[in-house]
Amino acid sequence: MNNKPLPPDNVPILFERVGEATADYPTLTVMAEEFPAPPPSFDPQIDPELLHELEVHLDSLVAQKLQQYLADAQQQAIALALAEIRAEIPGLIRKTLDSFPK
Repeated sequence: MNNKPLPPDNVPILFERVGEATADYPTLTVMAEEFPAPPPSFDPQIDPELLHELEVHLDSLVAQKLQQYLADAQQQAIALALAEIRAEIPGLIRKTLDSFPK
């Protein structure tokens, strides 16, 4: 049993205009008719050489992006490691000096 309320009778249907009809606002059906058709489906048999060139180009773009991310991550790792070493050095020096007999 469906207990959803029905919409009121004055709700416009999507392909009707509400209010004063002007040429400035097309209806949804007119807009849909004017929308260009989708491009034809991709056929990999069109030009294998072109597909290969596209694949090589995309591979190089991805590798270039990944290389930059890797370089950034390496710089961050080096900076973090240096900061940790610098933070530990005073404690290590103190520990070393305390280990000598007085």
